[in-house]
Amino acid sequence: MIIKEIKEEINFIKKHTLQPVWWKITKIFVLLGSLIIIFYIFGILKTIIWFSIVLALGVIIHFMYRIKTHTYTKS
Repeated sequence: MIIKEIKEEINFIKKHTLQPVWWKITKIFVLLGSLIIIFYIFGILKTIIWFSIVLALGVIIHFMYRIKTHTYTKS
């Protein structure tokens, strides 16, 4: 069940055209840059805490959107 959901998510990410490719790549660089800066300023423990919080908030927003749109089938 979970594996099927993950595969559907990956396929959606690969084929959707809601965001241009350059935007997806920019988001990755911004996240990695943020992690590096936070690591150098605050150390590994606070970096892990920050990343965990950002990841948790992203997952919450993602699932709220999925529930509201019935797995992306409604606007």
